[in-house]
Amino acid sequence: MRRTLTASARIALAAAALALAASAHPASAQEPVPPTLPTLPKADDSREEMIELFRKVEKRLGEIDKLLYDASAGEGSLKGESLDSGLSDLLKNSKSKSEEVLSGIDRILEIAKQQGGT
Repeated sequence: MRRTLTASARIALAAAALALAASAHPASAQEPVPPTLPTLPKADDSREEMIELFRKVEKRLGEIDKLLYDASAGEGSLKGESLDSGLSDLLKNSKSKSEEVLSGIDRILEIAKQQGGT
């Protein structure tokens, strides 16, 4: 005895066959393309160096400010020592940090000039 399929069963069977055929031939289907992200310009070595120099200069200037504030408030290295010795240490520390600041600023200006700055 032969069974006949109803119209809806034939449509369902045809849809299943098409789905199976489509999955068996992936060459006809396009591969999804991953989204492209915008590329940011890479910072070159001199730019990175300049950024680091700015950070160091700012840090040193803050240290100098703290030294001067502590000296004016009578705190820090001036406590428990003779006044001359404490002032001498303060001057040495502030001079050393000031030289580091000047050196950093000079290097920043040198890099800026190399990059076409004025």
